[in-house]
Amino acid sequence: MGTLDDYELGIKCFDTLTFGQKISVMATIGNGLLRKDVPVVDLTAVVEGAIAAVFKHLKNSIVFEIDEPESRTNWRALVVAARKEMEGEHIPPATCNDIKEGEIEVEELADRILWDADYEDDYIYMDHPPEKTQWLS
Repeated sequence: MGTLDDYELGIKCFDTLTFGQKISVMATIGNGLLRKDVPVVDLTAVVEGAIAAVFKHLKNSIVFEIDEPESRTNWRALVVAARKEMEGEHIPPATCNDIKEGEIEVEELADRILWDADYEDDYIYMDHPPEKTQWLS
């Protein structure tokens, strides 16, 4: 049986963190996204990667919900409610069993926070002094 450290989402800058680092960055983004009294956090590859990890996990949860209807989860309903709140267009019903539609809806939500995926390029910047990578940003 695997541990939580074995659970990879395919987001290198997040997956390579230790368990404690993952918890810390998740607390940081959770507070930043959900509390109005918390100042905006500087965007780094790790912070953006953690946000992307949340949305990746949400996609995985929707796939599980569709594949295992007896799971009694309601991720699709929550995504539909969030999309309606942001006045999205062409929102499928929460009962839609099309995995691709669910992924599209999650991507629409993610795009409101992450407008690019430059966190995936973190390997370009790692282990180099700032003056060497300055031109990349």
